[in-house]
Amino acid sequence: MIKNSLVWFLLVILGAGSARGFCDTKIVYGITSRILSLDPFTLSGIDSYTVTGFAVEPLARVDAINGGLRPWLAEKWKIDKKTKSITVLLRNGVDFHNSQPLTSEDVLFTWKAYNDPKFKGAIWQPMWKDIESIEVIDSLNFRIVFGKLSYQGFLNVMTALRILPQSSYKLQSQKKWTTQLVGSGPFQIEQFRQGQSLLAKPFLRWWGWKAFDLTPGPKILVKSISDAKMAKQLLLKKQLDIFKIPSDEALSDQLAQPFDSTFSRGFSIAINMRNKYLSDSRVRKALLLLWNREALNEKVYQGKMALSVDGFSNISPSYPTAAPVEHDLKKAMGLLKSAGFDSDKPLKLKILTSAESRRWVELYQSDAAKVGVEISIESVIDEGTWWKVMHDGKYELAASNGSMADLPSKSVWHSEGFYNNSGLKDKKLDKMLEVLDLEFDPKERAKLITKAILRIREIQPEVPGLSTTKAYYYLGPGVTFDSQRPLEAWYWQKSL
Repeated sequence: MIKNSLVWFLLVILGAGSARGFCDTKIVYGITSRILSLDPFTLSGIDSYTVTGFAVEPLARVDAINGGLRPWLAEKWKIDKKTKSITVLLRNGVDFHNSQPLTSEDVLFTWKAYNDPKFKGAIWQPMWKDIESIEVIDSLNFRIVFGKLSYQGFLNVMTALRILPQSSYKLQSQKKWTTQLVGSGPFQIEQFRQGQSLLAKPFLRWWGWKAFDLTPGPKILVKSISDAKMAKQLLLKKQLDIFKIPSDEALSDQLAQPFDSTFSRGFSIAINMRNKYLSDSRVRKALLLLWNREALNEKVYQGKMALSVDGFSNISPSYPTAAPVEHDLKKAMGLLKSAGFDSDKPLKLKILTSAESRRWVELYQSDAAKVGVEISIESVIDEGTWWKVMHDGKYELAASNGSMADLPSKSVWHSEGFYNNSGLKDKKLDKMLEVLDLEFDPKERAKLITKAILRIREIQPEVPGLSTTKAYYYLGPGVTFDSQRPLEAWYWQKSL
């Protein structure tokens, strides 16, 4: 599966560091989705999560370079397997945008709020369902106690629980949450136009300017842009500075600038195995065999992409290498016939797609038609709607485009996983994921990850497409960023 991603980082900071300079300069950052709310408890979608991450921060972040955890609001932590707990020391001297200092009480409040029905944070609750309590030791030290200590639970609470100031998030202020967002991050929300744009200014007291030896950068204007075509027009008019282009569109665009990436990016087709036809492994195998990915790669991307074996990143050291499945119409037709489909009774399916993915989806549709498989295309523009349709399992096929997962997450691939949108149920894989989730040793985890990925390949819950280790951006004049951490906006740079 394409990594939630969560999970994907740009850098930009003003060359001249005067107060007047950063106030007069703006970085215009384009995203394809519409941010409808800033409510941290209900937001969903990768773009919404990324943009709000400029203002609110977690205890730790996954390092894009080595895959380890980078201390963030937490300075350090200690895991105790015997007591099933994690003791955490917060970074000293962190202030929220409302001038209140970060304390352990804010961490406790945030966790309780996400689990309180009054705050409507149900979408996030499965992330830390195994936590029994958070115990405040003093203003900077606290303990997280688990009913069941697991690696995924540890990772979730450290990287996904973005800490909020209890002084700002009280129930009587709930109506303001959709338009106001208060955190401890490098940017403060200055103006929000629902579904259209968001203006953020640098938070001058952010702890990271000194910690990372940075100068506060310019303001960031986040704008909703329909697609890469519109973004290109705005770039040429000098009305846009940064826009991340899907890899499947960028390779044939001379304006798209490539950068080496520490993540694999690509596209694939998710399969909903709740569908009575798609629950048949012969049909799933046929859907892969009929896709002429070699021709697609040469025709559209000049052979610059690689054929994916599955939806996992081949950069990961625990990734098991293998030859991709080749295009074979004869075998595909044979499998479909054995499953009860032929020219007199064709297989009819619907695929969900976004505007960015439509081009390669149409080519897949054309390949499928050669063996009598009729695929209709339904476009979904709004990111929140997409998440809801997927989570509710109200789809047959879905075009996925983005970063590829490093490992098989229990929350996604386990039969009882909250984010198991495909309806996959496999007892053998479940057992593997349960063992993996209890293992903290890196070497042992690597072995278990390899075995789980091999099992997922056997089950075939998706149709892998093409992938690349390059990231592509439209960049305006004077804009530069670190390709290894491209969405970390506190590093963004723009010369005057």
